[in-house]
Amino acid sequence: MQAILHVSDSAAQEIIQQINQILLFSEPLVYHAIQQILLEHGLSGCDSLVRKIVNAVKESNPILTMTKDGEPLSTISRRASYFQREFPIVMPIEYKLDAHSVSYVPILQMLQKILNRPDILNRVLCNDRSVNEFKTYRDGTHYQENDFFNTETFRIVLGLYVDEFELANPLGTSRKKHKLFALYWVLANLPSKDRSLLQSIQLAILCRATAVKQHGYTDILRPLVQDLETLEKHGVYIEQLGECVKGSVLFVSSDNLGAHSFAGLQESFTVEHPCRFCLATRSEIQEKEVRSGAFELRTKQEHDRHTKYGDNNCTPSYNL
Repeated sequence: MQAILHVSDSAAQEIIQQINQILLFSEPLVYHAIQQILLEHGLSGCDSLVRKIVNAVKESNPILTMTKDGEPLSTISRRASYFQREFPIVMPIEYKLDAHSVSYVPILQMLQKILNRPDILNRVLCNDRSVNEFKTYRDGTHYQENDFFNTETFRIVLGLYVDEFELANPLGTSRKKHKLFALYWVLANLPSKDRSLLQSIQLAILCRATAVKQHGYTDILRPLVQDLETLEKHGVYIEQLGECVKGSVLFVSSDNLGAHSFAGLQESFTVEHPCRFCLATRSEIQEKEVRSGAFELRTKQEHDRHTKYGDNNCTPSYNL
C-alpha cells in the first residue's frame, strides 16, 4: 500500500486496524460454519472442540497474527523496524551544507543489494550486444571504443538522470520556493524493457534546488563522486559472483535546463550562444538549417580552452 499505491503511514495503519476488526467480527460466522460441517458429517462436536478449531483458524491467519497488538506489523514504528531488519533496505545518509540538508542513498550498498538478487543478476549477465543493429548504447561507437567498458570482464554500467521538480507550489515552478533537486540512477546493464520500469530507477541524491545554487554541484555530489571513484578503481563485492566488480557512469541524461545547469552553462536560452552542442548564435539559428552543417560543433578540447581562458567570443553562454 505504501510503496506502490503511495498510501500514507497513518492511512495504512487505519486500514490494517479496520481489516483486523472485520476478521474478528467474522468469528461467530466461522463458529457456525464449523458446527454445520460437523453435523453434516454426523459429528456433534462439543462447544469446546469447535472453539479450538475456530482459534486455530484465527491463529493461522497471517494478517491477524502479524498485525495484532505487540506483533511486528502492528504499528508504524514496529513495521519500520521489521522492514529494516528483514528486508535489504539501504537507509539514506543526511549531511549538512551550512543551513541546507542533503540526503544521499549510498550507491555502492544499493548495487550490492540489487545484484545479489539472482533474478536481476541473471538479466544483467545475459544482456548481449546486438548484431548489425542499433538497439542500445552497446551498439554505439562511444561504448565500443571505451577500453573500460568494452572488455570481456563484466562491468557495471550506470546511467544518471538529473532533474528539478516542484512538489507543492500551486503558483507554478517559477516561484522555486519548494523546488527540489534530485539525481537518479539506473543499472544500464539491464535489458531495455526492464530498465524502463519505474522500480528500476533508484534515487541517489535529494536536496533543495537552492542548495545547488548556493554550494554548486561539487559539494552536493561529493559523496556520490567518491563512491563512483571507488566503484571504478576497486569495484564492489557481489556475493552471488564471489568477486569484486568494477563499473562507472556511461551517460548523464536530463532535460535542456538540467543539462545546461549540470554542464556549467547558462540556464537562460536567450543568450548569444544558447546551444550546448554547437557554437551557433541566436541570429544564425533563425537564418540557417541545422542539417546544413553550417554550425561548428563544440568539442571537449574547445570546451576546456573556453572555460580556462574565458573566450567570450565563442562561448558567452558559459558560467566562468
